[in-house]
Amino acid sequence: LDFNDFFPENAAEGDENYSGGNMGSGQPAIVYAGTFYPDHKDLELVIVGRSSSDGSDGNIYADLEKLSTAKSIVYKGTIVQNSILNQLKELPAEDNVRMHFFKNGDSSFSSLTDLIKKGNEIQMNDERFKNELLSWIRLNKHQVEKTNSGLSHKVMRAPSMPGFIGKRIVKSFLTPAKQNKSDLEKIESSSHFILLTCKNNCSEEWIRSGLFLERLLLKLTSLDIASAFINPPCELESLSGELQSTLPINDEVPTLILRIGYADIMPFSPRKTLDRVIETTQIPSAPHRSTSRACSLCCGTGAFHPD
Repeated sequence: LDFNDFFPENAAEGDENYSGGNMGSGQPAIVYAGTFYPDHKDLELVIVGRSSSDGSDGNIYADLEKLSTAKSIVYKGTIVQNSILNQLKELPAEDNVRMHFFKNGDSSFSSLTDLIKKGNEIQMNDERFKNELLSWIRLNKHQVEKTNSGLSHKVMRAPSMPGFIGKRIVKSFLTPAKQNKSDLEKIESSSHFILLTCKNNCSEEWIRSGLFLERLLLKLTSLDIASAFINPPCELESLSGELQSTLPINDEVPTLILRIGYADIMPFSPRKTLDRVIETTQIPSAPHRSTSRACSLCCGTGAFHPD
């Protein structure tokens, strides 16, 4: 659902901003126009208006002033204070995993921003990357309920769209110029980059990085600090090496980049329930010959449990 101040959940039936009550859609759908050519990959779409508030007619309305955009994914520009950063620095560490902070306005922050832009240039010209990205975007309620995974259209503040239309619309925005414009707006509103690194770039350190990341994200949430991944330089080997040599990170291997700051709460992405991702199996009990032996067999280990 996508309610805002003008299209609220409690609008009265019959009012011009009524969209169906608590089961309504909130803001009306945005209407795009474009011409499809089967032999052209690119598609230019323009906004021509919006639907009626409750979808009761097929008219297109030109007034868009009361629709809100995805402004909340842009942070508020407030710098996170050192006292808060110190709480993050005091998190329990993992062997060979390090965390580095780069403040907005510092030269290293600018260097990292330049490498993110380079990464977008490479990835947004890679059809395989864009197709994989599209495969994780859920364009309508049916796709959300079917998969319970990925990035919901609500998170992007986009209207629900049929898949065959939505893919073409979303893909038309996956260009280096548009991605860099979007990312730069978000980066400029952020307080800091957080860069996670590891020493040997091995599987054990990747797992340890994940463990530390869980603690970091939970701590950020508890402090009301928003975070978002922005990883192109870590995902591309050529840029990862440049990142390693450019930033003061002691020649450590960059693994993950977060931008942090203060922002309004965004809609949550759908997630699978625990029983759909974890299988549990009950180990049968062994004959009870002695207390210690039976206990060790039931636990499925060779450990000795004294009586």
